[in-house]
Amino acid sequence: MWKRAPVILGITSLLLACGGAPGSHSRNALDSGAHYAAAQKWAEAGDAVEALRSLEASFEGGLSSPMGVVTDERLSSLVADPLTRPSVRELLSRYVRESEAMLVTAKEPGDQIIVEGVIVDELSGAPISGAVVELVHTDRNGKYFSEDGTWNPRLFGYLKTADDGTFRVTTIKPGGYEDEEGVDVPTHIHFSIEATGYRAYGSEFLFDDDPMLIADALHQAGLERLRVAKRQAGSGVPAYLVTIPLQPLTN
Repeated sequence: MWKRAPVILGITSLLLACGGAPGSHSRNALDSGAHYAAAQKWAEAGDAVEALRSLEASFEGGLSSPMGVVTDERLSSLVADPLTRPSVRELLSRYVRESEAMLVTAKEPGDQIIVEGVIVDELSGAPISGAVVELVHTDRNGKYFSEDGTWNPRLFGYLKTADDGTFRVTTIKPGGYEDEEGVDVPTHIHFSIEATGYRAYGSEFLFDDDPMLIADALHQAGLERLRVAKRQAGSGVPAYLVTIPLQPLTN
């Protein structure tokens, strides 16, 4: 089972390592939009430290859509750079607000898909609002990241379920890959979910129209142990629905 990987270098550590401190300038002088605009300018100027400072100030100020960072071309260097990407993920994990997000830019190669998830109580089936969802998946070539080193995924999302327990993302269909034993792995998206009053749950969901699942009886037999996103009827961008139950904590 996939588990959430630790952040390589937190934003505070990154700032201190680069000679600055998060409190070295006032974060109250500007509103969240102005801080966000400053982050864009710093990123374009090649100053990742100031860009991350401004982003954090923007998020603290109540920016409504932090996940917009991953599709903002003016901030693309922060996600593309393996040194600053973990800090972006750390910030997004701390300031989760959206129930809907785009995980890729228009330039990302691959076939676009829409995935809607519903988080429910395993016992009652009731939707769980406010659950924090982390998603991670490969690019179309089956790569999580291209550089050598520690786990540092490039395509990711952080969401909070709406009142009806749902989240919705637009992304690209992940590519498959071979595991360490040379066995082909079905297309999947990793998830990690936390909600007050429930056990944390980390695993992955597959896609019911994956040719590997359709052709391989062994994979079909294992579907009961994994969540499966089901293709929805309709034309246009392929859409999938996955339901994920959480176990309530017991006293």
